[in-house]
Amino acid sequence: MKREEEILKAARFYIGDNVTSNTSIVFHFKTGAEWTDEHPNLESLWHDASEEPQGDNWRILCVDDFDLFWVMSKDSWLYSKWDEYVEIESVKMWAYIDDLLPKRAWIL
Repeated sequence: MKREEEILKAARFYIGDNVTSNTSIVFHFKTGAEWTDEHPNLESLWHDASEEPQGDNWRILCVDDFDLFWVMSKDSWLYSKWDEYVEIESVKMWAYIDDLLPKRAWIL
């Protein structure tokens, strides 16, 4: 099966059978597929909540037990211990923001 057919099949599975190959949805699926081809090890960027972020100037994306997510930074830290934060906020995993963004991204 050609790559375009695989992408169309995936779009139809998630969106519905009425999706055609020339819709913007298929374009976005294709763009996402190309990006993941270039970044195959995204799973390795995520840290278990038992691992504390390192350094003095970190920004992380946290995910809790309910799959809700938020950004936390060292300079907005209000807790005395990492374990306390993990327990109170039900953090299950986290990743450094800088690792998740493309290296050419500009953040304002």
